[in-house]
Order: sequence, then C-alpha cells, then structure tokens
Amino acid sequence: MAFSASMFFKLLVASVPLVRGLVREGTQQAGPVAIIPLDKQYVPVIRNEKIVSYKTAYFGKIHLGVARQQTFTVVFDTGSAHLFVPSATCQSPACTRHRQFYRNASDSAVDLDHDGNPVQKNATRRDQVNIAFGTGEVTGEFVRETVCLSPGAMDSPRKDCTELRVILASEMTKEPFMTFEFDGVLGLGLASLAVDPEFSFFGQMSKLNGLREQTFGYFLSRSDKVPSEISFGGHDPKRLASDLQWVPVHKPELGYWQLKPRGRRLRRWFEAKDWERRWVRRGVCVCVSWVGGGLTLES
Repeated sequence: MAFSASMFFKLLVASVPLVRGLVREGTQQAGPVAIIPLDKQYVPVIRNEKIVSYKTAYFGKIHLGVARQQTFTVVFDTGSAHLFVPSATCQSPACTRHRQFYRNASDSAVDLDHDGNPVQKNATRRDQVNIAFGTGEVTGEFVRETVCLSPGAMDSPRKDCTELRVILASEMTKEPFMTFEFDGVLGLGLASLAVDPEFSFFGQMSKLNGLREQTFGYFLSRSDKVPSEISFGGHDPKRLASDLQWVPVHKPELGYWQLKPRGRRLRRWFEAKDWERRWVRRGVCVCVSWVGGGLTLES
C-alpha cells in the first residue's frame, strides 16, 4: 500500500470534533506540547512458508508514575480508547517479553474498581476487564496513574502529563503481542469509544490541561534515517508539505476518526483501495483513517 508524503500530512493531523466548517485554512497553530519520536519495526507476514508482505509498526515511549517513573513503549492507536501495559503479576510469555508495570513501585497509582472508586482495603477480589485489540485480547485490572509524554520530575504542573485510568494487563494473548516489540497500546480514539471518559488519554489531556490546540498529528518519514514522530497539542510546521485543511469528524458519537468524502473522484479513489475499514452505503464512502488500526501498515 503506497501513500504520498502530502497524503500523510493532510490526513494524519487529527483534531477533536469541534470544527464546524468543512475547511479551515491559515489558522495560527500553537507549538506542540510534546513531540515523541517513533521507532519502527518490520514484521514479516508469512504464508505457505513464504514472506508475502511486511507489517510496519510505529511506537514511542510514555512514562507512568510521579516519583519513580516507569517507561513503556506503546502504539498510539486511534481505533481504541484505553491505555494498557503489562502488569508485573502477568506471567504469560506475551507479558514477560515486554516491560511490566510494578504496582508496588508506584506511590501515585490508585487501585480502582470498574466504576472508578478506590478498591476497599479489605477487598479479596478485583474487578477486571477483557478488551479485544485486533486479533488479540487483554485482560486486566484498573488503576489511576499519572501518564507523561516525556520523562522528568513533577516539581510543578506539566502540560504533557495527565491523570488517567490505566489497564494493567494480567493476561495477554500470544497473537499479536508476542510478534511486536512495543509493550502496550495507548488509545487515541474519541472518549465515546472508552468504557468511561477517564480512560481517554487525549480527552483527559484536553480537559485537565487546557490545551491551546486540541490536536495530535503524525509525521511518517519516507526514510528510516529520519525518525517518524507524533505530536500533541500542535504540530511542527516544518513537517508540512502544504497548508492544513480541516474537515469535521463524521458521527463522532461512534468514537472513531471517521471521514466522509464528498467528491466523486475521492469516493472512487477510496473505494478502489484495499482499506481494512470502510463502509460503502448508497454510493457514499465513509472511511476510518488508516491509522485506526494502531499505526501498523502492511505493504
């Protein structure tokens, strides 16, 4: 699947669905709150003992905790709305091959029930959730923890940190998590896709930190010598091939970054491509941004 550079820059800068006009140009942008370099992994797809294609995964680092931060690599997934990382209590191979979160090492984490209330001290059982991620599943317990986009002390309030409900995975399926190098998944879907809005990282960042620009954007480099990146709260103008154009999210209540192409030529282009997620109804194509699969591409 081939994409042009200009297509990357125009389609992959996402904003919360507050833009009412179809196109907004020439708007002054604030500098990003954080820019995270993305590592890249090529995973061969094998059929009949032959490599037929490659999946490409992009992932970056986040940091959990306050006094003693624990660092994890995550895929920034627009098709989900929860953050999960492996728990130190998980003994499955899919967990132990990755970094694991040590609950006892965090003074800032608060154990939660499914309703968001703190777990009673005399509780003998914990609420759990089971969530599907693509071809795999994760089972885990809930904590409230501080999540930061860059490392460093929390001596004063930081725009790149927020409190968030996190899923600590006590079970992870072998497929696909044994295949990929990243530790967990950070969902960037809209808050309506989450079990509760307090699971929504971008929603919490916008609500608690008052971001001037309620946006995040991807830059995907054509060359492995130039790192790709994701930015929050703005973008780097040097990465743009042309001026940004904005369109409203189609049916944001569904939680996905859906676009509704209006031109016939654009609809035909989308319909002709082998997009993993698309719906064609009554001649109108409604497309979910291709990063909705977790920023993993197959070529």
